[in-house]
Order: sequence, then structure tokens, then C-alpha cells
Amino acid sequence: TAPPDRGRANASIIAVLAESLGIARSSITLTSGHTSRQKKFLINGVTRAEIEAWLVRVIDQSTP
Repeated sequence: TAPPDRGRANASIIAVLAESLGIARSSITLTSGHTSRQKKFLINGVTRAEIEAWLVRVIDQSTP
């Protein structure tokens, strides 16, 4: 694995999530796992149901 690069990967994950969910980057906060592979995010501006629907779409698109 590549070594950490001053949080660039975390910023990239936030950017991808924000774009994918159609919300501002500032609506997403990394709450834990800054240096870990397991991360937790706080996402404001969308409902739990919207997140669940988004996850279903992402999973459906990734399965052959």
C-alpha cells in the first residue's frame, strides 16, 4: 500500500462522495479513521433513505 500523503486520499473520498450524492463537500465530515482504512463520515443535507437508495444503486451498478 502507498504511504499517506497529508490527507489527500481523505479529501478525494469526500470529493467523490459529494459529487456522487449531489451535495457540497462541506456537507461531509470525516469523523474517524483519518489514518485508517476504515472511515466514518457525517453526511449532512441528505436523508438516511436517500443514502440507502444511493448505496443500492452503487451496489447494483457494480454487480455483473
